Amino acid sequence: MALTFYAMALLIRSVVDGLRSVPDHVTQAASAIGYRRYRQLLQVELPITLPVIASGVRVVPVSTISLVSVGALIGTGGPGELFTQGFQLGFLTPIVVGGVLSVAITLLADGLLLFVQRILTPWARAGSVR
Repeated sequence: MALTFYAMALLIRSVVDGLRSVPDHVTQAASAIGYRRYRQLLQVELPITLPVIASGVRVVPVSTISLVSVGALIGTGGPGELFTQGFQLGFLTPIVVGGVLSVAITLLADGLLLFVQRILTPWARAGSVR
């Protein structure tokens, strides 16, 4: 439950930062051509803020997985339990397995979210030179 609140705090911050990054002249132009607030938010501001929000969303699983790993120190289990057992026994194998497992899960989650971000924001790469 605490990790959920931690993740929400990170997400709220990225959404607020994204909405603040929309230039004033863009919102003024949308208002000038007749967009109401709800339509302006969905059709103008959200596409502009989506890359910032997606970056914040990518931070959440990385930080949460690292906290889960450290959570074994207070007895919550998970891959971090391998770290604590390895250190208690003076045995390197569980430490390495726990580290590799945590990194693999993190890379998988980040790669999946990067894939989703690229699907949702095709315009972010449209101007890049190949």
